[in-house]
Amino acid sequence: MMNTQQNQRNTSIDVHLEEYKALREEILLRMKERNAVVNYILLLISALIVAIWQIPGRIEPERTFIIFLLIIPVIFFFLAIIYCWHDLMIASIGGYINQILRPKLIEVCQHEDILGWEKYLQKHSKSPSWKIMSILNRLILVVPIPISTISLFALMKPQIFDTIRITLTIFDLLLFIGIVILFLLVDRVYAKARQ
Repeated sequence: MMNTQQNQRNTSIDVHLEEYKALREEILLRMKERNAVVNYILLLISALIVAIWQIPGRIEPERTFIIFLLIIPVIFFFLAIIYCWHDLMIASIGGYINQILRPKLIEVCQHEDILGWEKYLQKHSKSPSWKIMSILNRLILVVPIPISTISLFALMKPQIFDTIRITLTIFDLLLFIGIVILFLLVDRVYAKARQ
């Protein structure tokens, strides 16, 4: 009887640990994908710098550059959505590990000191330096939108493009607000995950 209970306990622990390993692998995969989005953004910024460098000798460089600047906010918006999707899934998986899986393991193992990393994150993610680094990490997704708009305004001739300028400003502002709202939603999920 005692041996059967011990076997069931060991089996339960093994199942929970395998689930934990699979979830951690999912988190690592999503972190790699999220970092790939940052790499795409850096590549896009580099392409913009090269385009700026190459434009002076071309025919109608302003038109080419304006088209390029029109596309940038849309691309960054969709990259930000992909980044936030991975961030949201990482937070959700972390919350599941901390709130569901960890208590199960504590119950089965009859020991409090299990999956300490999640508890450590819960404690340290509330510090101001953590929040500042989180904001700085996400700035790369947001900054190119207003820079693109400002650059457009500098290139466009005021008498021709007044309506376009207003429309672009509203459009870029909506994209910017959309990204900020996405970040706030992801932060709420992270907060719930670490309760």
